[in-house]
Amino acid sequence: MDDAIVVIENTHRIFNNGKVPIIQAAKQATGEVFLPVLSGTLTTLAPFVPLAFWGGIVGKFMFFLPITLIITLLASLLVAYIINPVFAADFMKPHDEAHEKKKGYKGLFFTAAAFGVLAVMFYGSGSAGMGNFTIFLLLLVILNRFLLEKAVKGFQNRVWPAVQNFYEGIVTWALKGWRPVTLLFSTIGLLFFSFWVVSVSNVKVVFFPKSDPNFVYVYLNLPIGTDVAYTDSITKIVEDRVYEVVGENNPMVESIISNVAIGATDPTDGDRSTAPNKGKVSVSFVQFGLRNGQSTAVYLDKIREAVKGIPGAEITVDQERNGPPVGKPVNIEIYGDDFTELANAANGLKKYLDSLQIGGVEELKTDLQNNKPEVVVDIDRERANREGIFTGQIGSEVRTAVYGKEVSKFRDDNDDYPIMLRFVEDQRNDIDGLMNMKITYRD
Repeated sequence: MDDAIVVIENTHRIFNNGKVPIIQAAKQATGEVFLPVLSGTLTTLAPFVPLAFWGGIVGKFMFFLPITLIITLLASLLVAYIINPVFAADFMKPHDEAHEKKKGYKGLFFTAAAFGVLAVMFYGSGSAGMGNFTIFLLLLVILNRFLLEKAVKGFQNRVWPAVQNFYEGIVTWALKGWRPVTLLFSTIGLLFFSFWVVSVSNVKVVFFPKSDPNFVYVYLNLPIGTDVAYTDSITKIVEDRVYEVVGENNPMVESIISNVAIGATDPTDGDRSTAPNKGKVSVSFVQFGLRNGQSTAVYLDKIREAVKGIPGAEITVDQERNGPPVGKPVNIEIYGDDFTELANAANGLKKYLDSLQIGGVEELKTDLQNNKPEVVVDIDRERANREGIFTGQIGSEVRTAVYGKEVSKFRDDNDDYPIMLRFVEDQRNDIDGLMNMKITYRD
């Protein structure tokens, strides 16, 4: 909004307390600052326009910042060139300081009386907070009338004119002779010199630098199909080892929370599903100001070392991540049409990378899941066809027995609850029983 302020100030200067008609002053003031305001806004916009075309995840994350600035600066031009001249022509009037000062004391008296009445009403109604706020506003009005107004006039009449005269002297000196050319080439040389300094200094740029963790997460991943009770028992073992590391009643630790199945996935992966084979132990540290200068990063390595050696469990220890979810630092993707070849290639690549023992690489893992337990039901289609049974009927019966089927709803005053029909737990976990169950059909 600096552009709009420049237009108003220039209009006030040309208006000269009524010596020039206000409409003429508004037109002349806007015309004088049109090019300077436009060029100043465009030079401010120039660094942000390329950011709007930034690619990748970082570009999507940063997109709204340049767009917001561009729209805001363009809107300030609209206000400066159109709206403010109209406001100035309608509301800028000549002023008499002596009359305003005399009128000001009278206005101050009525303002103080109004605030006083409001304060009494608030205190009488039991709203002491609003009463105190009203008195605070009254004190601000009095402070502005007897102190701030004098300070502003002193700044406008003495300090700011001295700054303007100093600036005028610098500009006048810079515009003499060959000095403008010298300053131009010196500025260009300084630009390239700054490029050279950055290139030789080899400054590391980290978009989201890692700091001392506020949270440490221990993710537990067991084979798919693991019973939730077994996952809970392994999570309890991990939790006990975490307690051994941080200690009981540690003033650095605010809480330790364990999740099994629900809320046990890594939030940066975008997976919010309920998985009975997953668990998570979260360690929350106190605020930075309450740590007495101690670092929480040491607990990250200690916990990582303590939770090793649990057979059949894939355990990952990590801290909270700032910024958008960007995945792992290094990702190797394998494409193909044959799933068997993809699985063999992924497993072979993982074994090869493990054998290299590359320094700095930890938690090397693959997202290929080929160990998911399943029971394949091979239907004798010829016999089923003779009996008049469709394969869809058989699949529907098996699904109803294992997962259930909604047969009705139970309604109360607040909600509807589905009534699911399925086998009891012992029967739906018995493979032989499922294979021998009777199917009712119509021939």
